[in-house]
Amino acid sequence: MKTRTLKQTGIIVGGTATMYLWGGGEADIEMNEVFIPNNKISKDNILSAVNDGRFGCEGIKCAEIEIYDAYENNYREYNRIIYADKFFSKYFLKRGI
Repeated sequence: MKTRTLKQTGIIVGGTATMYLWGGGEADIEMNEVFIPNNKISKDNILSAVNDGRFGCEGIKCAEIEIYDAYENNYREYNRIIYADKFFSKYFLKRGI
């Protein structure tokens, strides 16, 4: 039997965002995944990774953030889901969304 040890390199943030559409209304969209290296993992960086999946929107209302532990050799392992519904204007105004 073989054993392989993998080093964790960071986390991958993805999930679903509920966004305010231009002209009114709301929609759920799957976010683009964002890799955050081990030395940059923080609450602020996780919230900053929430995105509109390049769809374009007026703003983000809330997000169901899926977090995966990322390892060498493109291996990932499910970690948890975080629900976020506050503080988004602070993160999205600087990105022009």
